[in-house]
Amino acid sequence: MQSKSYDPSDKYIIRYCREQSMALRKKRIVDRKFQLKTIFSIIGFTLCSFLVLIAIVAVQSTHDNRKISKAAAEVNAALDREDRAVRGFLQQVSAGNASGQTQGIAVLAQTHKETLQTVRAATENIGNYIDRNFLFISGLLIVVIILSTMLYIYLLRLTHRIAGPVYVMSRHIQDILEDKKPEIRELRDKDELREFYLEFVALVEKFTQDDK
Repeated sequence: MQSKSYDPSDKYIIRYCREQSMALRKKRIVDRKFQLKTIFSIIGFTLCSFLVLIAIVAVQSTHDNRKISKAAAEVNAALDREDRAVRGFLQQVSAGNASGQTQGIAVLAQTHKETLQTVRAATENIGNYIDRNFLFISGLLIVVIILSTMLYIYLLRLTHRIAGPVYVMSRHIQDILEDKKPEIRELRDKDELREFYLEFVALVEKFTQDDK
């Protein structure tokens, strides 16, 4: 391949291109369509994932809190009943009422039995809630791992759609450096950087035509 000659005005064009390139490097948004689409797609996926997790945690926590509050109320009510029974029995003892004492003992025994049943049932329920929360946290951890895997796969595909065109253009540049004619091909349907690739192809074709 013969070396290309430039007229003196070309150096101003080259300098202008370099200045434009430096200006683009200083800008945070160079390709608005591509950058914003990528940013908002990742943010959207991450935000939706967190919202789903927060909703699940909120529903589960609300359900468990209601159950625990109900169990605590049942225990307090049972303790109140036993307290009243004990006070009534003590009053009968203080009054010296034998028949009242006998009746008070029966009431106290029955109340104590019911209180024990209520407390044991509430304790068992609270233990079940603890086990359920452990399983819930384990399941939530699995969901996080699954979502992280999905995000990894999504980003892998996204970066592949970016790296693919860059790889193709690198091969074309390598062919030109080796004095070979690049075999231009179309990008895949979902590849990014399509506009830049079309401009690159136009530049390659113009460069190869000028050297003929």
